[in-house]
Amino acid sequence: MEQTYAQIAKQIAALQTRAEKLKRQEVGEVIARIKKAIAAYGITAQELFGKAAATKSKANTKKTKSAGVPKYADGSGKVWGGMGPRPQWLREALASGKQLTDFLTDGGEKGSGVAPAAKSNKAAPVKKSAAKRAGTTKMGRTKAAAKTTSASRVQYTDGTNTWGGRGPRPYWLKEVLAGGKSLDDLRVQ
Repeated sequence: MEQTYAQIAKQIAALQTRAEKLKRQEVGEVIARIKKAIAAYGITAQELFGKAAATKSKANTKKTKSAGVPKYADGSGKVWGGMGPRPQWLREALASGKQLTDFLTDGGEKGSGVAPAAKSNKAAPVKKSAAKRAGTTKMGRTKAAAKTTSASRVQYTDGTNTWGGRGPRPYWLKEVLAGGKSLDDLRVQ
């Protein structure tokens, strides 16, 4: 019996999905082999890609904060620099019970053996306006009155981080709640 168009289209979609999955798996291995070869033979970007690539590479180096050394790696070519959202491979490994410190490389915290502490939920300092430098806020309240008002806005704390109860829940709070505590346990008295 002949297949219908819908059946063939479904097979094509399934094969494309499978092909993409295999490609993602193989790319990590290929990149790892290429990096080993580059390191072994001392190949430069100019030798590999020509003069234009070397110039472009220098321009990109100035913009980045690090020299491209990954902070975390799984040993099979998958790496993460520690900035931005965690990649899927790392999230899966952490969910299976591994620790972030298991993936630290030489580009991570050298010699400490621990992952960097999570950023606290503190606001960045703001430039003071002329009114604040003079001892009053824009609304005419004194600095002391303003401090008591902002301090009373803190409704929840874990001892280190605070949250006023408005807006989306911060990451630290989600982690504490997932650990079994309730909002009542964290409420400021």
